[in-house]
Amino acid sequence: MEENQSPYTQKLPAFTSTSQDREWVFRKEPGTELNYGSLPFVPKVELNPVPISPEQFISWCPETKLESGPFPLIGGGETGTKNAIAMLLMSLGLVETVKLISGYEWVRVLRRVMREQQQDAKRKEQWQQRAREIAQRLVTEHQVGGVGLIGSLLSDQPLNRWSEIHLVLWDVPDEFKKWSFAETLPEDIPVEITEAVWALPGDWQEIAERMETLAGSGKPHGPRPQERMVFHWLDADG
Repeated sequence: MEENQSPYTQKLPAFTSTSQDREWVFRKEPGTELNYGSLPFVPKVELNPVPISPEQFISWCPETKLESGPFPLIGGGETGTKNAIAMLLMSLGLVETVKLISGYEWVRVLRRVMREQQQDAKRKEQWQQRAREIAQRLVTEHQVGGVGLIGSLLSDQPLNRWSEIHLVLWDVPDEFKKWSFAETLPEDIPVEITEAVWALPGDWQEIAERMETLAGSGKPHGPRPQERMVFHWLDADG
């Protein structure tokens, strides 16, 4: 087959359709697209497999990216790895999951988890203190208007491998760079920093319902206006 006839070199338009009497167009309109982070991350893991809805899959599935390190990371980070493992647990169920490693390994892990849970109250107190210290730094040293707390520390469940201090910022000065600030924090406790105006829909739901203010004043402003692409048929007159 000649190169110019190869199916791998053909260029196709982004959209194709059969002939129609009317033309169509995509327009941006106010609204929210269903995408990553649209729903709060609340996987349901039971003994038997649990269905994953299309909305949950779209909201939780990380990008197809694998990075190496001390442990392989899915989706370029621990959040993607956590999401992927949770959906696998939902799909397999615990009955099938326990077969994947030996009983000795399960006993060793469960003993470690039990020790950690016995110290959970002390760990939470330490994390709360660290969260308040970081929040105060953000307000006094970087003139952030307010800092709130969401996530693991507000849950009744014990802290686990994926728990973190999740801080929400509002009225943030333009010159503030959260990544530079994050590099100054100790690595013994994981910290996630989110500016309220950039919060994902799932996070914003938690901000609106149960956020605890740690420092500063006022309240976080709503997320930036969202737009979505909407399909329209064009009228005959254009």
